[in-house]
Amino acid sequence: MNKEEYLKKGNEAFQSKRLNHAVEYFQAVLEEENENEEANMGLALTYIELDNKFKAKRHLFRVLSNDPNHEEALNLIRKMVFSDENIFNMTPAESDEEEEDDTEKDFRVANWGDSKQSVVKREGVPDTDNDPDYYGFPDEIVSHPCTVLYKFTDNKLSSGFYSFNIVHSNDNMFINDYQEIVDLLTSKYGEPIEGGRDNTIWFNDLYQDDYDEWGHAISAGHLIFISKWETINSDISCMLSGDNYVIKLSIMYHSKTLFENEQNNTKRNKMKGL
Repeated sequence: MNKEEYLKKGNEAFQSKRLNHAVEYFQAVLEEENENEEANMGLALTYIELDNKFKAKRHLFRVLSNDPNHEEALNLIRKMVFSDENIFNMTPAESDEEEEDDTEKDFRVANWGDSKQSVVKREGVPDTDNDPDYYGFPDEIVSHPCTVLYKFTDNKLSSGFYSFNIVHSNDNMFINDYQEIVDLLTSKYGEPIEGGRDNTIWFNDLYQDDYDEWGHAISAGHLIFISKWETINSDISCMLSGDNYVIKLSIMYHSKTLFENEQNNTKRNKMKGL
């Protein structure tokens, strides 16, 4: 998406009270243009709704640094001064505490080990599933609809997933989607430790020499694409695969320390009754 599309998405998310998503869209604009007035105002208003006055003030000051007479920014600053006299007199410790929210999260709005209750609160989307080990809801990332799924082990966040809900008339278009996402993940996490945008794994080479049939090969389970990255805390993978002529594109995030516990719990559950 370009800058205008991110701004539109950010404003739509703000209006529909999907505040954490609004933050993501507005911040994407600032990565391209740090002093963008509309994005800074959008973030200021969003952080006011999130009751984070420190961050709201910071973005209002960015607006005022370029336009000292910006009426809305001035009015918001005045309101915050009258509602909280200490907003401009934070101690270094208080400022550091607020800034902790700016650190990179392990998956979306959360870090590994966070409780389900805290994740639901931060996402702002009601939990409609009674299963304590999962929390999921529909969303959209990289302009594609998807299902977001959080996985908890002993009420500690251990994995996160994006399962894309994309429909194409030509199955080869899924390869383009996969390559786009791999390029974006590579921009964020560096070159993959395994795979890559053009790396293929063939289980049946029937269509290997006919690129026009590769989408069909994926849907039949003959071919998969997979790439993997790692950070200090996480193992990350993107996979394009298929079975019974249904193609699946997904991104998976796993805690390096908690994923093993998750697997052990799954194994114990499977052994029950044996």
